[in-house]
Amino acid sequence: MLLSKEAGFKVQFATETGKTPECDKRMMEGITGKLLGAKAAVVKEYESMLESDEARHPLSWTAPGFSLDEYNLVLFPGGHDKAVRQIIDSEEVHKLMLDYFPKTKKPRNNAVGAICHGVMVLSFAKGSDGKSVLHDCTTTTLPGVFESSAYWATRALLGDYYKTYGAGSENTEDSVRHHSLVDDKQFLPSFFFTSVASDSTPKKLLAAMATPITTSSAQSVDIDLSAQRDAETRPEIAEKTALMEVYTATEGAARPGVGGSGTTHLPLRKSSPPRILRIGTPALLLVIPLTYIILLAIVASLHNKKKSSFGEDTLEALQLAATLWPISFAAVIGPFLKTLALFSAERGTTLGSLEFLLTGQTTVSTLKNLFTLRILRIWTISIAALWCLSPLGGQAVVRSLDSRTNTQNTNIPAAHYFSQVPLMATSEYASTGFEGDINAFAGGTRTASALSAFRRTVLAALSASEILLSHANNMSSPEFETVVKKLGGTPRAVRLGQQDQWQNVRIPFMEYLPDYDDGNPMAWTPVPSNQIVPYSSFMGVPIRGGSFSRVGNSSMVLQSRYQILKCGEEFDGRPWLQLQYSEEKPKVFWHRTNSTSYGSLADQESLLNYYANLGTRPSMWLDLVNDNLTWYHIYPTRNRLEPESYLQMVVGGDCPTGWGKSTPTLRVCNVSTSNVDATVNCTRSGEFGDLECRTTQIRRTKDPRFSSNLTDLSDASLAQGIFFEMPFTTASYTRGEPSSLEKFIYDPLNMYSDIDDPVWPYFAGCFTNISRAHFEGADGTTLSGRNDLWHNTTATWTEFTEKQYTMNAAWFCVSAISTLILLACTIANIVIRQIIVAPDFLESIDGLTRDSPYIKIAGDSPYTRSGVSAGDRLLVTKKIRVQIQDVQPDMDLGKIALTTEEGHIKT
Repeated sequence: MLLSKEAGFKVQFATETGKTPECDKRMMEGITGKLLGAKAAVVKEYESMLESDEARHPLSWTAPGFSLDEYNLVLFPGGHDKAVRQIIDSEEVHKLMLDYFPKTKKPRNNAVGAICHGVMVLSFAKGSDGKSVLHDCTTTTLPGVFESSAYWATRALLGDYYKTYGAGSENTEDSVRHHSLVDDKQFLPSFFFTSVASDSTPKKLLAAMATPITTSSAQSVDIDLSAQRDAETRPEIAEKTALMEVYTATEGAARPGVGGSGTTHLPLRKSSPPRILRIGTPALLLVIPLTYIILLAIVASLHNKKKSSFGEDTLEALQLAATLWPISFAAVIGPFLKTLALFSAERGTTLGSLEFLLTGQTTVSTLKNLFTLRILRIWTISIAALWCLSPLGGQAVVRSLDSRTNTQNTNIPAAHYFSQVPLMATSEYASTGFEGDINAFAGGTRTASALSAFRRTVLAALSASEILLSHANNMSSPEFETVVKKLGGTPRAVRLGQQDQWQNVRIPFMEYLPDYDDGNPMAWTPVPSNQIVPYSSFMGVPIRGGSFSRVGNSSMVLQSRYQILKCGEEFDGRPWLQLQYSEEKPKVFWHRTNSTSYGSLADQESLLNYYANLGTRPSMWLDLVNDNLTWYHIYPTRNRLEPESYLQMVVGGDCPTGWGKSTPTLRVCNVSTSNVDATVNCTRSGEFGDLECRTTQIRRTKDPRFSSNLTDLSDASLAQGIFFEMPFTTASYTRGEPSSLEKFIYDPLNMYSDIDDPVWPYFAGCFTNISRAHFEGADGTTLSGRNDLWHNTTATWTEFTEKQYTMNAAWFCVSAISTLILLACTIANIVIRQIIVAPDFLESIDGLTRDSPYIKIAGDSPYTRSGVSAGDRLLVTKKIRVQIQDVQPDMDLGKIALTTEEGHIKT
């Protein structure tokens, strides 16, 4: 109002009923006023205006006889709050405009001005033909993108405040375009167009106002709708546009005689960009950290949740967020550092500090500045550390959430056969009452009924194809690779050896494993899963329980045992084998020679298997050394479970020395027991699949209950039954032909082939393999009611449940800290921008041309003044050609500068 009076206008206000007009308090007071409203200087002018006689005694546009004919300029200040609808929707005002607006055409001396939503008064003023008074005019409005941006940016706090007709209503631009204009070409962007006005020389101004008027500025002299909206969103451009229009109007008023002195400019101290622009763009950057905060909140909510489509979408979003993180980080930190530079420059700083802040816009450039500028301060190192969050934060975001298969562990009871309790230590070797656990060599009817089943089990174990590779390798047999290929290759052969044909897990021969440490046998020795290893028996250890009939894994530790043989060299057995009627004590327990030949030794049978004779003709025989040490095992006088020495076994056979001649050859072996702990892992891959088990590691039991000297052969009846049964079970019906046992000892790979003379190079290991097959064999269908032949244990059953999302705490904390730092920098940018008064001329090349005497800019545009930011100046100066020249060529030293005077003078 003050500038209007100074320009020669007589100003009057008009409201609906003549009440004093009042600006929207939300834009003038409180936190919203400080952040979004008028500047302090404008508020002061507004308060002064309210004290004026014109404001305290406004006219009433609804008064009888009210007319606009006497006024040269009618101004609608507009606004965006709901109260402005008082004037927009007023039928009386529409009638006044239908009468007055046509009178603004040249050469008439009238004009109409509209600010912000004020142009909707003209848009809604329609005649009887339904056409708006603007239908044949070229006009502009508040840009729709600005109105929408203000609405969505403040909706969470201010609701639909920036929507005059409520949420979902049209923007001002859309309303005017769709309901007032005939051709879209009539609409021009508000940056370059002054709203409806004439070239006349107005002398009397009427400001038509709502009560209260809702406008974000009390500059009632502004006559452009676009200028007011620009003042809310693009202050530098919008304010200068508005001022330019005012100056033009004032100059026009001065020409016909009204006192004026040409173009008027605002002082530099008053040309600071409006608050909305200073904080508008930085405030929009809040979207970046807030988006990441929401994403991290979703990550935290998905922790330990089951797999879902929403979770999978979140994982994809995290990958995208990690990709965009460096870009987002730079979009926030870059402007923040430029704001710090401008703030420091406003208060005084060094050029080195400004260079560091303005050029440190990436991680690499910041680290480079530390060395090139040599500014090692706490704040420079902190900025360098801050930029390191650019790559680190992106990695942290994508690694903060992952999906994993959840496992559930259950301890369930299990039992396995052939424990560490020797057979002679059990209660009569599975006496009656323990169903299924029978000693086939107990004698009497039990042996008669069980021996045939026992023999079938042993022969079945010897018929498995994978036993050919037990105790064999490339060194022991040239056929090794051939047999491996026939079995399907090494992986297949390894898998076949891990279980027998009854799916019982085999226990490896620990002493023959590649990683076995003889100096520390109680340490766990891994069982290789990619190579063929020797096993202690053809028959595996039966396991009952320890698993469920569904997909999962089972793990348990078995305590088992096997026999170890340490055999000496073969020797002539004639001194040991006394004739039938010799008075010398025989050197073997059961076998006796006749008066003429040693050949009958292999045909001799025991009382246990005499009535179940197979009719085979073995070539070898087994017995015990008949000495005091053996008697302590067979007939102990003290604790029978703790013998003082090894049990010694004799292996004999006839070796041919010529046509029709042979010599008995013997070999003595020390027999001991190896008590071991074996870790067995089993896997069931389907609900109806087999339980595939294998031994993964093995060790010597640290504190076994029984001595290693106590063996399963330490019992007389059992030893006698085994020693006489083994040769007959595997022998041929033809005398002199090697048995399967002999063939296996000679070369396991040729067990089913013809051999000449078995020399048993690997007798100890091979014989142990076969002998244990004669000790084992069980049905074991239940877990209860068992004797010491079975051992109770606990298995850990692991099964996989549905996939779950898991949050990585470390990476989540890194991403959360990075995001919070990003948020803090954004808020700090907003706060500092609010404090800064100076225009931002450090952000572009424009700083080298500002107020330079060597840069000539045509015209007198308000965009080129010192109070305008670099970005707004470039809207006008961007096409000006410049050149680096010596601008003082006549001087000795010269001077380098950018200049618009292009020439051919070399620098």
